[in-house]
Amino acid sequence: MRNDRLFATLASQIESGVWSKVRCKAFARLELIAISATFCMLVLLMLPSLASTSMRSNQASCLNNLRQIGIAFQAWGNDHSDNRPWFVFTNEGGTHSHPARGNAYIHYSVLSNHLSPTLLIDPAETNPAKRMATTWNLSPGGFLSLKNSALSYMFSIHTWIPDATDILSSDRNVQFAGATVCSSGGGTPVQELGTGVSRSEFRGWTNGPHGIAGNVLINDGRVEYAGQTGLKAIIVPQRDPPAGDHLVTPF
Repeated sequence: MRNDRLFATLASQIESGVWSKVRCKAFARLELIAISATFCMLVLLMLPSLASTSMRSNQASCLNNLRQIGIAFQAWGNDHSDNRPWFVFTNEGGTHSHPARGNAYIHYSVLSNHLSPTLLIDPAETNPAKRMATTWNLSPGGFLSLKNSALSYMFSIHTWIPDATDILSSDRNVQFAGATVCSSGGGTPVQELGTGVSRSEFRGWTNGPHGIAGNVLINDGRVEYAGQTGLKAIIVPQRDPPAGDHLVTPF
């Protein structure tokens, strides 16, 4: 009699959908776990692709920054008898005799009429001390206040406008042979790629914002992305004395 009542109760619950609802809820929970696991796997698979996309974007932005820097130097030179700032005295608008001429930032500061200071920081910059300037002035966050901290790019002081293949600027992560003073730049402290006029001690890139590679702005306005071999190929054919041997860095 009790069994008959139990069977009758179960039959009634089944007909009313109680058990089907329980089973449905249990299935939905398992389904959610499966979907979550699948989503996590897809995210993990996509991470390398997303990182690669970000690297390509930063690389393109850095190339554009250096192109704009080249245009700005050209525009400045057009107003100053086709010279670079470091060959023009301060009383004529240049930086040749400036007390801070050993700092790269002072030579870029004269480009304020031709360039946004935001373009002087590499979008892939890895140095936490570097900050993007929002203005050119001395106010907090201004380029002249942040100085070299607002700059990712160095420049070659032996850059003459008629020599199209000279290096004008580049990423900062180049290995140097040592420091010296450049007479061509009015006694400007510089870094050498090799001792004297020898390229035998050329050391290439360090591991920087773009890995063991970097971007180089050529005097004719071209910007090239180069690894170790590519950088050497750019530097070695230059005239003698080497145009790329003396560099002013944003350190």
